[in-house]
Amino acid sequence: MTLEKSTGEFGDIKFTTIVENTSKLDFKSLSYKVQYKDKEGVVIADDIIYLENFAPGAKQKVKLTPYEEGAENLVITTDWFETK
Repeated sequence: MTLEKSTGEFGDIKFTTIVENTSKLDFKSLSYKVQYKDKEGVVIADDIIYLENFAPGAKQKVKLTPYEEGAENLVITTDWFETK
């Protein structure tokens, strides 16, 4: 995933990306844990990305909007998955 950071018209920060299943696994469900960090590297909020029916070669657009101000970086890790 390559995340793109943007600022909305009201000053809200958004992170967008395209998630692509480059594996041979056919996921029934797949989730990622997201940690928003400030410029000092302190975790200021958590989030989750949840995908369903994510077949090999599938792509899905994901938008993340932290509700805490000051998010500069993200750490995304695989949380859980179930294959078909």
